[in-house]
Formats: sequence, structure tokens, C-alpha cells
Amino acid sequence: MNLKYYANRKSNEAKGAKQVNWQRRKLLQFLGKGKSVLDVGCANGSLSDLIFASKSSYFGLDYNDYFLNLCKKRKLNVQKCDVSKEKLPFRDSSFDAVWCSHILEHMSTYEQVFFFKEISRVLKKRGRLFLFAPTPYHWYFWDDETHVRPCTHGQLLNLAKNFDLKPIEAKYSLTRGLSNQLQKWLRLPPLRFILWTVYLVAEKK
Repeated sequence: MNLKYYANRKSNEAKGAKQVNWQRRKLLQFLGKGKSVLDVGCANGSLSDLIFASKSSYFGLDYNDYFLNLCKKRKLNVQKCDVSKEKLPFRDSSFDAVWCSHILEHMSTYEQVFFFKEISRVLKKRGRLFLFAPTPYHWYFWDDETHVRPCTHGQLLNLAKNFDLKPIEAKYSLTRGLSNQLQKWLRLPPLRFILWTVYLVAEKK
């Protein structure tokens, strides 16, 4: 999709995405020497610095040529792939972790199912998926012209369970201190209006 404003906006977002926030700390707590990470929708490859610091190996995927060129200038191991339609260009059981931040909402339901199947395929046994996405209650969700389907706690649980991924955490970001079991009740009004994003940490069986 050739949208100039969208490309510029995503480029500016990627430039400021190097901080170690709570989402990235979850990944870092899992990583260690010799592990491999697939960064889906890698943009400018900002996650790679944290991966290399943990003595893990980094692989990135994106379909945007501008971002891919930035990564290649940094000598990062990246490939072009439209993950909503194409098989991930890796063998079965290739990675210890898959990172996917704000990618799933750009896919239709059938594309999401296909994507989860591919994630499960490339994860090693006991490998982990770290996924983050906006919900229907996010204040800017429908303002983004590339968004297709918002995500919910229950939806991510179902997608994981369909493809041999055991959920470890499936929560709304602002209420992550509450138990997994309580999360589904938070969608009742008025609480749901603070449920801007949702995340899933799941382990390959």
C-alpha cells in the first residue's frame, strides 16, 4: 500500500522505539546466550540492539522497502515478506522467540489464522510468542487507514490454542496486574474504555 503520510508516520515512530519498556523487558527476561529471535514487522530494526545485548541472534521481516533498506545498511539479517499472505521464509522450529508488535491488526480474520499457524510452525518447542495489538476501544484505532481488525483478549487466546501455543499471559496492557481469569470481565462498560491494547505471551507445546 503506497501511502506517503502513513509511511512517514511509521518512520517517525520507529526512530523513537529503542527504549526498554515493560513489553521489551518481558522478552529480555526470556532470552539468553544462543537464543534466536524473529522480529515480525521489524521496521528500522530497533529491537536488534536489545537482542544483541542479550547475546541472542536477530532476524527481521518487513514488507516495506524503505525499512528493509535501513536495516540492511546496519547489516541486520532481514528479509522481505508479507506475513499476512506469505509463508514465513524459515524452516520449522527455527526460533526460540517471535516478537510481533502492532502487526496483527493490519490483517483480516483469515489472514490472522494463517499467520498464527506460521508462527507456531517456526517456533521451537517451548519457544515463545510475544504479541501486542490495539483493541476496538483504542482511541485512534479507526483513524489508521491500514487497520483492518482490532484484537481482544479472548480472540488472542483462541488463536493461540488453535495452533499448539499455550498461553502464559493474555491481558489488556493497562490492567496487566490482574489475573488472566479476570481479564474477560473488563470489557464490560465503563471499564473497557481504558483497554487500549492487549498482549499475548504464549509457549509452543
